[in-house]
Formats: sequence, C-alpha cells, structure tokens
Amino acid sequence: MEHTMSTGGRAVIVGCGDLGTRIGRRLHQRGFDVEGWRRSPDRLPDEVRDEIQGVSADLLDPAQLPQLPTDTSLVVFTPTAGERTAARYRAVLHDGLSAVLEHIAALPGPRPRLLVIGSTAVHGDAEGRVDEDAPLTPNTPTAEVLAQVEELVLRARTEGITASTLRLAGIYGPGRRRLLNNVEGFDASPASRERLGDPLRISNRIHADDAALAAECLLNEPEPPAAVIGVDHCPVAIGAVHNWLAEQLDRPLPWPELDEAQAHGRRMDGSRLHSLLADHGHRLQHPDFRSGYSLELAAVDGT
Repeated sequence: MEHTMSTGGRAVIVGCGDLGTRIGRRLHQRGFDVEGWRRSPDRLPDEVRDEIQGVSADLLDPAQLPQLPTDTSLVVFTPTAGERTAARYRAVLHDGLSAVLEHIAALPGPRPRLLVIGSTAVHGDAEGRVDEDAPLTPNTPTAEVLAQVEELVLRARTEGITASTLRLAGIYGPGRRRLLNNVEGFDASPASRERLGDPLRISNRIHADDAALAAECLLNEPEPPAAVIGVDHCPVAIGAVHNWLAEQLDRPLPWPELDEAQAHGRRMDGSRLHSLLADHGHRLQHPDFRSGYSLELAAVDGT
C-alpha cells in the first residue's frame, strides 16, 4: 500500500545540520516550504539556499527561539549536542525539545506532526537481537538523556500530537570519514589496532541518505509508531567492515583471524522501518556497508 504525504504548508527543521539538510531537501521536493533552524544559518550549503530558508535559532537559549510559523505542518527535531556530556545533551536535546513542544502547543489550528531523531544508544549494552519492543536500557549519562527525550515524545502523543522517534545507529556517508581514515592509516602497529577497537563488536549502521529517506517515510505515515529503529539490513562484526575496507584500499588486513561467529553486542532489528519503506514503495539505497562505502571509496579513487 503506497501512501501520499500531504503537500503544502511549512516544514521546520530544528537543528539543520547535515542530516537535517538532507531531510529538508526531500521535503522541499514534496512541495513544502522549508525552514532550517540552526545557530549559524549562514553555514547552510550554498546549493540548498533556494530550497531551505536559514533561520537563526540557538537551543541553548530556548527563551529566544523564534515562533513556529502558523502554517507549520511538520517539525523535525534533529540537533547535535556539540559536546558528549550529559549537561550539554540535556540543555540542547531535552530542554530544547521541551521548548519546541511549547511552541507547537501554542499554534492555533491543527498541530504539526513531530519527528525526533534519536539514537539506538538508548538500548545501552543489550545483547542479541533488539527491536522497538525491547526495554530501553541506557548505560551512559548521555544515553539516559536520550531516553528522557523519548519520554517527551511519548507524552506529546498522549496530548494529541502525532510524534515519533527515529532511533538511528551509526550514520555514515559523505563527510563522516573516521572509520575510513582509521583503516587507511592502519599499519599493523598496536596503536593503529587500538584505534580500530574491538573487532568482534557488532556494528549497526545506516547511510545518511537512507536516514533521510527513513525520516521522510515516517513523516508520510498516517499513523506512525512511537519509535522506529533506523538501520540497514546488515548488522555485522565491525572487524568484518575493517577487513573489507582494507581489501578495497589495498591496506594490510587488520583482523586476518576474525571469527564472526564470536561477535557480541546488539543486533538492531530494522524490520519495522524496512516494512514501512516497502509500504511507501521504497527500499534502502544502501542495504549494507559494502553498498554505502563503495561511494566513499569511489571518491577516494577520484572516480
């Protein structure tokens, strides 16, 4: 069954960085006027300025946030904290979303639907297959804040707002080169091995383009679920990713004796998202890391 997103009206991207820009461009193509709220709107890429109107907004100063336009029909909340501390996460993500929800409640007429970009970090150190029905088990102070952000989303749903959280794992793609750089720089020394980390840890990931597609899909869903896990089809021991990239880059194989059967950690289940995409006539552009990283490798080769 294919759904059609209503068009017209305005979409506001709160925290319009790389992912927010990708989402905003998709919504612009759907016919929405798009505002991109960020601390430095002049840093929006030149190529999107005809599609996304930059608006100055600092979530660290919620009292000074601009009002939502009265024709707002979609709000996407996707800021980055900027610092990996619980205090910063609370100030930007929790308190920032609280302020945005107050602005939504103040609008006359139908309330816009809300999508919050979250993280699978709320599942902490869970082992084995994990889906949206699994309990949240945050095991770091920042993940605790992310779980509290999801509580705000659940409360908004009880107050009549169509709201969802998209829990993303391991976003990669253009401009996100840490893993590639570590494999490119691998020289079999203990220091370079340490930079790669535990090869048997399960890696869950999604390409940035597919993360934007997932957001568009949820915004197009008439009755979206409270939470959707955003991952590709291939949770895998991170050492397998290292080895494959090393082969493509003609670098030393970091883990020649890797036994993937010993992999441990969370295997995030993206079945709900994959089903929703299919309902909307879509599928992931990059179902596994080989597909997604091939683009990055082509850029490295200059092809």
